[in-house]
Formats: sequence, structure tokens, C-alpha cells
Amino acid sequence: TLSYTLSLHDALPIYLDNLVIGTISFNQKFMTQVEGDVRDYIKSSGHSVLYRVTPYYRGDELLPIGVLMEASDGSTFIRNRFVYNVQDGFTIDYKTGKVKEN
Repeated sequence: TLSYTLSLHDALPIYLDNLVIGTISFNQKFMTQVEGDVRDYIKSSGHSVLYRVTPYYRGDELLPIGVLMEASDGSTFIRNRFVYNVQDGFTIDYKTGKVKEN
């Protein structure tokens, strides 16, 4: 993840109240695209980037339907993408957290 890539890896504690459960494609396929763009921009430009990921839940569901990923250097670099928490071949019950293979 981006936070791991740009952090002092072992120096940072893990904040369990700041995590969401997501599928493999949600994280490894879609989120990593935005994270890679941000990481590459920071490394190539040396600029700072404001970065925020906001989970979206419907009502009292246990799992988020997705996250809004936002990043900006305040000038020319802007990313704003909603990533759905889905997985091909599976149906997710976001209210209970149960997953069923199709």
C-alpha cells in the first residue's frame, strides 16, 4: 500500500481502527493503481501530496461498498477515484460480511 511504501515501515504502529476489509481486486487491482500514481509523482517531482481515503458504508453494513481515493499536490496533480469493494465470481453481503461464490 501507499502508506507502507512511503512510511518508515517498522517504525509506524498499525491502527486497527483505521482499516477496512476489502477484496483482493479492490486492493491489489484498483487501489494500487492510484497509490502507484501518487508514489511515482512524489518520487519524480519531490512535491508533497495530500492523500485521503474515505470508506463508504450504506446504513449499518459491516463492510464498505467502496472507498473514495483523493490525492492532490494543490496544483497540477489531482486524483479522485471511487473504488468499489467487489470481487469477480463472488457475491458479497455487505451487511453481514458473508461472501458467496457464484
